[in-house]
Amino acid sequence: MSVFGEKIAAANAAPREKCDPVEVLLNGVVESFVFEQVAGETWATVTAKNPAVGSGLIALRYGYDVHKVVQEIAPKSGVGLVDGEEVKLSPEEWADLFAVLDGHSIGLIADAVWYLNEWNPQQRIAKAKKA
Repeated sequence: MSVFGEKIAAANAAPREKCDPVEVLLNGVVESFVFEQVAGETWATVTAKNPAVGSGLIALRYGYDVHKVVQEIAPKSGVGLVDGEEVKLSPEEWADLFAVLDGHSIGLIADAVWYLNEWNPQQRIAKAKKA
């Protein structure tokens, strides 16, 4: 195995970054969700098929619709928390959840997913360059 093969194997074996629990209001009850960084290939595929709409700063800088991307990534990377235990939601449940959440709650989820998959990797690269 080459030196790159060893580095790739180590990266594949490392746990993916997770966010702190995101608390949203669902039917008057605070519910918590945790998201995990997805594979770069998954992120790239989803962002490529959801082009930016409008002239928001993130849309202009990154070229994709953050909220559509998040709604597609959430079922791949998120779980609900019930009494501290992770509970997987079906894609249909995620769609139903997004349909009933308020804008603030959707924004909290969007922030968590975006930070894990876009912002945090950018910051790690910048930090590694300075080291």
